[in-house]
Amino acid sequence: MKRRSFVASAAALAAAACTPGSAIAPAVPAVRLLRREVSDFAADPARVAALRRAVAAMQAIADPTDDRSWTYWHYSHWMPNGMTPPPAMASVWNQCRHGRPYFYAWHRGFLAYFERMLQQMSGDPTLALPYWDYYAHPDIPAIFAAPTLGDGSANPLFWAARAQQTVTGLVYAAFDPAIVTFADGNPDGETFESIAEENPHGEVHDAIGGDMGAVPTAARDPLFWVHHCNVDRLWSAWLSAGGGRRMPSQGDPYYAQASFAYDVAGTWRASVARMADTDALGYTWSDLALPVAPPSQLPPEPLARVRGAAFTGANAVSLDSGGATVHVPLGTPVAAGATIDLVLTDVRLAAAGANGGFAFNVFVNLPAAATPRTKESTYYVDSFGSFEISIEQVMGMTPVTLTFSLQRPLALQGGTFSALDISFVAYGNPGAGPLVTIGSVTVA
Repeated sequence: MKRRSFVASAAALAAAACTPGSAIAPAVPAVRLLRREVSDFAADPARVAALRRAVAAMQAIADPTDDRSWTYWHYSHWMPNGMTPPPAMASVWNQCRHGRPYFYAWHRGFLAYFERMLQQMSGDPTLALPYWDYYAHPDIPAIFAAPTLGDGSANPLFWAARAQQTVTGLVYAAFDPAIVTFADGNPDGETFESIAEENPHGEVHDAIGGDMGAVPTAARDPLFWVHHCNVDRLWSAWLSAGGGRRMPSQGDPYYAQASFAYDVAGTWRASVARMADTDALGYTWSDLALPVAPPSQLPPEPLARVRGAAFTGANAVSLDSGGATVHVPLGTPVAAGATIDLVLTDVRLAAAGANGGFAFNVFVNLPAAATPRTKESTYYVDSFGSFEISIEQVMGMTPVTLTFSLQRPLALQGGTFSALDISFVAYGNPGAGPLVTIGSVTVA
């Protein structure tokens, strides 16, 4: 999904930001924190008890303007549909950066201050958020999955509004050695931030569904926080992998946004310039290995999962769990490497898809006999589901249009194209019936 212009957004944000000299980083904890994978974290009953104690205490505070409350942090990410921040809270609520520059930077500061609040509410200054490595462990972590604890009391980490228990459809495109730029001024650029925001980040939201499947409700679910902790870790892991991977250089327009504030007084402020260094923020990770793509020997997916229902041209398309392929004739042949976009207009969630729990990975000219590795390296375009649709809705786009760049996969395929086959491969199992309807599928 295309991101909005970096340069324009940066300029607008800079006008509202404080000066660089006034930006202060989150207070570094007295003890350097180690963020562990949640399965390792769960092996320590005292840490699990501290996390549950903090979450329960925050959930018990009813006033959403109280920064100790669970709802304060939910609303800081985004408020439920139809709600707008009161004037006193406008500077800190509805602030998430989805589909815009600083997706990673804003969320890193958000997590850092939320983590400080967990420490305060638990009484444990060493408590660190665990991360959920869904590439290695695709099922919802056990400490988040059970509604009650061993003594019969409610589990504050459980959330009933989830559609699925397992993450599917993850790709490795963001970790390709050719992706060495974190962010740049081109909203269509092949950067780590733009690719990883869609998959794995958006794919996990889509796969779990329920409240996690939409921007306005995602942060209600305690699972949101361990998911985003892993998103944060993947940024560190990407940089740690080397191979030319880099942040924007000093003086780049990326740093025009001086900082983000997470409290009304503006004392909880995170500088964009410092967000790349977790050591300076007082925490590190138990593992900084990037996910590794499956071997090419894996068998191809069944033909039905690749092709699905057949459609032609700009006619309306209905997507169900079988996926679909749309044949798009081109009025003028297009050479590999040309700037060309896939445009999906009037994208809507159908009744069966309203609760999420699914995603569609989009491919161009996908052959039937494609292994997972070749699918990604040559034919993968992007991913979308309920979460990506909700991003456009909260940004005011009605009806929703999703636009994806086809330039990279067509350049890799080579040749000249007089028609394109766009395949929507479904993941998840939300049930029978249409999940998404699309008014038209065109190439421009």
